[in-house]
Amino acid sequence: MATVCYINVYNITHDRGVNMGRSLSRQFEVPEMELVMGQELPHFGNCEGNNPIVTFYNGKQLDLEYRGEKFSIKVGEEVMLSEGIWADPEAAMWGIESVIQHCVKLVRTHGIDMKLTPYDVALPQGCSFFWDAPQLPSIDMYPMTTDADGNKYPMQFICQINCGQLPDNDWLPKRGMLWFFGEIDYFLGYDVKQPYGLGKWPEYAVRVIYADVDLSQLKRVNPFQEDDMIPPHAITFSEGPEREQGFRLLGKPYEEDVDHEFGTGWVQLLQLDTDANEHFALNFYDTGLLYLMINEDQLRENVFSRIRPYMTSL
Repeated sequence: MATVCYINVYNITHDRGVNMGRSLSRQFEVPEMELVMGQELPHFGNCEGNNPIVTFYNGKQLDLEYRGEKFSIKVGEEVMLSEGIWADPEAAMWGIESVIQHCVKLVRTHGIDMKLTPYDVALPQGCSFFWDAPQLPSIDMYPMTTDADGNKYPMQFICQINCGQLPDNDWLPKRGMLWFFGEIDYFLGYDVKQPYGLGKWPEYAVRVIYADVDLSQLKRVNPFQEDDMIPPHAITFSEGPEREQGFRLLGKPYEEDVDHEFGTGWVQLLQLDTDANEHFALNFYDTGLLYLMINEDQLRENVFSRIRPYMTSL
């Protein structure tokens, strides 16, 4: 059972600027896992009302801290949700509820775990899978890259994701397809030059394509030799914790140092982990991981053209 935080909303009464007391106006219950330290929230506006206080508590105390135009969830003493705002309590309560609902929506940080199952037959049109070759509406959509000698060649296909098959989440589209490509050939054991090392890779090292397409128009597109292909691995999705190893969508990077490297405003789109079975071996340095990070504003707009790859070593 998820631990619950109670959000107490008080009305504060004043007389000539002096705090005369407070009364509990309303209480909300929010699962603790949906509250994130430091999450910034938009100000709900200068709603009129007695100065309300919002208190999060569950052993340690969590509050909304007012900082000019934004709020931030923090550990500390209870604080005024907004200073110097007076008047209609109903209007104030409406504003507070908007903040709380927005808070819960924005800070859901569950990841989506992906379990891979190999198949020795072609998979249905429009399903989600890793490896093999993508199903595209046009061969022209297959991305190319350029090596150090200026030669163009197809990028390694990683996976395709049918967004309609995903568990409920607040970030990815509800329909359409995502295709992931990247220069990870070396780490899959192909005889190519190792292009990138630890840390940040250039943006052009990966390519993510999104399109809301008619699944009946998808066809398998393979620019490589068939005998070099890894068989397709179907994906089983399940909602997972905030951080975890393995192949994942969303959530947070398994290594907290990656959070610090990118700072606020970035979301993990895809996490690739060192893994192997009888069909493939994906080996990043010293059983490391590759994270594909995206700016949260672009993610909200379904813009996937500027992905930042980052490789680590465990």
